[in-house]
Amino acid sequence: MSDNAIATTGSVFGSDLVNLDDPDRFVAAMEDTVDEGARGGDVSYMSFSGKIGRIKIGQDGRSVMEGEHFVVAPTMFSTGWICWKGGKPAAKRMAKLGQPKIQEPDPEELGPFNSQKDGWSKARGIVMKSLEKNEQIEFTNNSKSGVSVMADLQRDVLDRYKSGQPCVPIMHIGIDEFTSTAPDGSTNTNFKPIFDVVKWITPEELNQMADPDFDPLSLVGDADSDAKADEPPKPRRRL
Repeated sequence: MSDNAIATTGSVFGSDLVNLDDPDRFVAAMEDTVDEGARGGDVSYMSFSGKIGRIKIGQDGRSVMEGEHFVVAPTMFSTGWICWKGGKPAAKRMAKLGQPKIQEPDPEELGPFNSQKDGWSKARGIVMKSLEKNEQIEFTNNSKSGVSVMADLQRDVLDRYKSGQPCVPIMHIGIDEFTSTAPDGSTNTNFKPIFDVVKWITPEELNQMADPDFDPLSLVGDADSDAKADEPPKPRRRL
């Protein structure tokens, strides 16, 4: 398949169900879920509010640091379903790559629902690590914008892997503001997460991060300045 087919992410992110040593299984697992709309060790959870445009990480609810870099585990994408009821998540069913896909729940399960925003919706998840804080983070989201940005990232990883290019993304996380129109014609201001990939690295480079003496930021190099020079400015804020 490619030079990418000789390494795994398990030593950096904990155990994974599929790895890059097995290209056929990895590609099959990615293609099986990439068009749908995990963890090891200590994990912090990231939440995102599309209403107020706020990202929180971990129990202390910290924000994303200015310029913070996140490396994404290419073998630990997940898909599934989240049920909301009364403004809170009532259930979450997710499957990682290599696990049987979660079947769509009965729409009435856990009902009755008193709001149009309640009920089951598709969700996606990623596992990543902050290079600055050496913190493993799991992000699961079921907003349309959140599901879309994670699906796009998974597609990019898959396409690059299949073509033999570096397929492990290092990215910044930001927030974009957009306006949506309600059925009654009114407009609402909402927010969506933005993943800005500043560098693609190889699985071999990723596995170097398992060495406690290795500086992962050395892999970023001048990628931040190069990305700014190559891309037009975008309206966004990092939180």
